[in-house]
Amino acid sequence: MVCEGLGRHCPHRTVLGIINRPGVFAEYVALPVVNLLQVPDEISDHAATFTEPVAAACEILEQMTLAPGTRVALIGDGRLGCWWRKS
Repeated sequence: MVCEGLGRHCPHRTVLGIINRPGVFAEYVALPVVNLLQVPDEISDHAATFTEPVAAACEILEQMTLAPGTRVALIGDGRLGCWWRKS
């Protein structure tokens, strides 16, 4: 089913490791090629692990406007939240 206008919020979508798809803590996993991006050699593996969490955080700014100085709370124990608490 096509979810016109909903983009990444289609109620029928699947999300790797989250919605109706197992995660990738396995020896092998098959994904569509479109899901894969090559990480440039100049980006460390450590930095690359933050690509998805930072993209998710930036998407919030596409969905709503936050004025400078707005207080926010990071809730959860994901990679971005853990990094933020350590810095």
